[in-house]
Amino acid sequence: MSALLRRRQPRARVIDYTVGRTSLADVAASVFDALAVSRQRVCVQVNGFDYFDQDELTALTDMATWSPRVQIVGLESFVDHLLPAPRAVDVRSAAERAITHLSGVTVVTATADGAPLGDHEMDEALRLAVRGDRGIVTIDLRHVARLSPAQALALAETSAEMHADDRMLIFVNTTEAVGDQLRTAGLSGGPRIAADGDR
Repeated sequence: MSALLRRRQPRARVIDYTVGRTSLADVAASVFDALAVSRQRVCVQVNGFDYFDQDELTALTDMATWSPRVQIVGLESFVDHLLPAPRAVDVRSAAERAITHLSGVTVVTATADGAPLGDHEMDEALRLAVRGDRGIVTIDLRHVARLSPAQALALAETSAEMHADDRMLIFVNTTEAVGDQLRTAGLSGGPRIAADGDR
C-alpha cells in the first residue's frame, strides 16, 4: 500500500533560480502554479547569483513558509560566499570590502560601512575589480544618489579598459540621475545599465 501511495505522489517540480538574474516574480508565479496541483511538491533550486540583493534573498526564503510542500535548496553555498567567518576581524580597506570575486563575475558594491565610496576608494575598487580578470564586472550603485566627476571619469576609464579586453561592465541599481550621468560619461561599448525600477 505504501508503495502504491509513493507511486501516486507527484514528483517534485524543480524551479531553477539565479539571484539577480532570474525574475523573482516569475519564480513566485511558478511556485503558485505548482502548488495549485494537489500534493505537488516544489523545489526552488538556487544555482548562483550575479550580485547580492538582500531584498530578493528575504523574499526567496519567505517562499518556504507558503506551504510545507515548498523547499528551497542551494542557499547554503550562496550564503557561504557572502558571510565572513564568525568573529573574524575584517582588516581590509573599504575598497577591498566593496569587492566580491565570483567564478565568472566580480561585483563592486559602491557602498562600504553604510556610506558611498569616496573618489579614492571607488578608484581603488575599480582597479581591484579589473585586476580580478573576470569576464564581467558588475557595479552595484544602490544608495548612490550622484557620482562625483572623478568617479564618473574612473568608471569611463574602467569601461574603456574592459572594452579593449573584450570584457563586460554592467551597472545595476542606478537611480535615474546616476543613469543619466553614466549615459553621458563616455562609456565604451554602450552602457549596460539596470535602474532601480527595471527589475
